[in-house]
Amino acid sequence: MWFQFRLQRQIAKARRALHKAPNPSVSDYLDALPKVDDQPLSLSNILALDLELTGLDPKRHQIVSVGHVAVDNLAISLGSAQQHLIQVDGSVGDSAVIHHLTDADLASARPLCDAMDDLLQALCGRMLLCHHAPLDTAFLQQAFIACFGTRLPLLVIDTQQIEKRRQERTAPNVPLHRLRLHHCRQHYELPLSSGHQALGDAIACAELLMAQQAHQTSVSRLNDVVQLA
Repeated sequence: MWFQFRLQRQIAKARRALHKAPNPSVSDYLDALPKVDDQPLSLSNILALDLELTGLDPKRHQIVSVGHVAVDNLAISLGSAQQHLIQVDGSVGDSAVIHHLTDADLASARPLCDAMDDLLQALCGRMLLCHHAPLDTAFLQQAFIACFGTRLPLLVIDTQQIEKRRQERTAPNVPLHRLRLHHCRQHYELPLSSGHQALGDAIACAELLMAQQAHQTSVSRLNDVVQLA
């Protein structure tokens, strides 16, 4: 009940912002928000996403690339995969060491708001899937405020949280390094992924979710795993 109250309040706030600055993509996204109920996760429509960033503070740092891919009924739709480089104010600085994107790479990148508009269209009717979702959703909300004048409700599945719950059944106080994407993938004997490449990490996250669900002894349902961001 509290989840639905918070969701409806966020939807209402976003719709009020739409009256001041109408945007078809935002309107369509709000209209198509999926229900969070006891439907099995395996029957859900999901968009796996990863961001590459200039740093970890959403109020000071910027998104440099967005990668996402659709996951329908726990099957990855590679034909839907997209990756966009994003224009930044100033330089990427030392963050290039992490994501390997230079200022020259971003010279012909897309404006942030164009990429956010496309993201909403891809996310329409879907849950968002991330690994360590609080970081990605914090940057997305800052981008939504900049582009659309408001935060937007995000229905999020976090593979890191799913893994944390699994590990805590046998060992409380799980060390952070054991919850990183590559370490979680190793547990399920998934191949090494390149890391710090937005689309590659989005696909790696989707594969991890599939492996997690394949090893479940009970059915995961949306109202067990979906968070509101």
